[in-house]
Parts: sequence; C-alpha cells; structure tokens
Amino acid sequence: RGLQSFERYRASLGVGGWKTAEAKRAVCDADKCVVTLKIELELPLGKQFGGIIPSYLDETWVLEGQQWWLHQKL
Repeated sequence: RGLQSFERYRASLGVGGWKTAEAKRAVCDADKCVVTLKIELELPLGKQFGGIIPSYLDETWVLEGQQWWLHQKL
C-alpha cells in the first residue's frame, strides 16, 4: 500500500482486458484468506484470433486491524 499509488497498482493489473471477475472459492484462517477468482479476459488480437477466454487467479488477503488487504509479493 505504501509503495505505489492506486493508479500505478491498477495499471499493473492489466485490468483493461478483464471482462468479468467472480470469486469462486475462499479458504480462510483467522487472519488470512486465499480467494480463487474466475476472470474472463478479452484478447485484442482481431476477430480471427481474439475473443474472450476464462482463466483462474488465486489472491491472498490478510487481515490487518479490522481491514482486509490484498497481499502481493514484491
């Protein structure tokens, strides 16, 4: 949180190609959750090779105080 701005973080995700995101599963301890997301990505390769493909992504969330934060390896 303290190392980069929200705008820089958002740009690092490449969210522009995401069409949908849905939490499919969460496995939690008292202060940590691993959340599996199903995302649909739009490939900008033209009509012949482009399209929307599903993919899965695991995120780790940690509880700090009373707030949940996305944990990222730097």
